[in-house]
Amino acid sequence: MGRHRHAILLGLVLNAGGIASLAAQDLPLQTGVRVRVLTTAFRPTRFADPVVVVGDLVSITGDTLFLTPTSSGAAVVANRPLAVPVSSIRYMTERIGRRSAWRIGKQMGMIAGVIAGGVIAGNSQPPGCTWMCGMVAIPGVLLGGVGGAVIGALIAAPFKTDHWREVPIERLRLGLGGLESGAVGFSFRF
Repeated sequence: MGRHRHAILLGLVLNAGGIASLAAQDLPLQTGVRVRVLTTAFRPTRFADPVVVVGDLVSITGDTLFLTPTSSGAAVVANRPLAVPVSSIRYMTERIGRRSAWRIGKQMGMIAGVIAGGVIAGNSQPPGCTWMCGMVAIPGVLLGGVGGAVIGALIAAPFKTDHWREVPIERLRLGLGGLESGAVGFSFRF
């Protein structure tokens, strides 16, 4: 019997990371978080493409998402919350922070450095040089790539970009809303 308890305890410990990540994915959206919604609610015509609305989440009640838009293709009226029907949402992401752009700068700088290093090393050869002289271009390519990556990362490091995570629409479809007013509403969609 003691072995079984240890095996169960070991199994729970090994699965703790998976359980914690599943629990973290099911956490409700917090009010005030910035969200990006692809919706068909504010299309100018029925056949137009869906509209992207970016805003701060105010509440989710029943089958409606309320947000204060910061940028959108929809008309913003007197800075009031915008009501987005959950049934019209095609895709939704939430901002989970800001990230430095140094990685992109490193990649772009490395590409530019490899090209520049290869061209400079290749053109520095004397005329009439055989293919063996072309091997001198390899250190130029390597040094150019490393130097370009460092310079690109340093240039791009001060720039910050939003980091987004997808929100499964199913999290919005089963909602509990209206708690502020004392009324409770449920919405189930299958």
